[in-house]
Amino acid sequence: MNLLQPVRVDIDSDDYTNEYDNMLDEVYGEFMDMQASYILKECDPIAYRCGLNDYAENLDIEIWECPLCEEHHNDEDDATYCCQTDDEDEEDEWEDE
Repeated sequence: MNLLQPVRVDIDSDDYTNEYDNMLDEVYGEFMDMQASYILKECDPIAYRCGLNDYAENLDIEIWECPLCEEHHNDEDDATYCCQTDDEDEEDEWEDE
């Protein structure tokens, strides 16, 4: 049996907005009672968006999708064997009995 290969899913940078804002605020702090993330978001939304995308890409997170049920996994092998079994694994199970 040939196993179907999982698909690597691109992460959505919008999922990391809070983390990015917290990082900006911790590094740059406040200016005139406004957080750095708010200032950047309001004054230069394009720079904010580019920074958010770079931040999310550099988190080095991989998400894999099972080719059968489309469930997301953090590990490629988990996604591969989510709904599939390798014929060799099945044979090993039968031999153990």
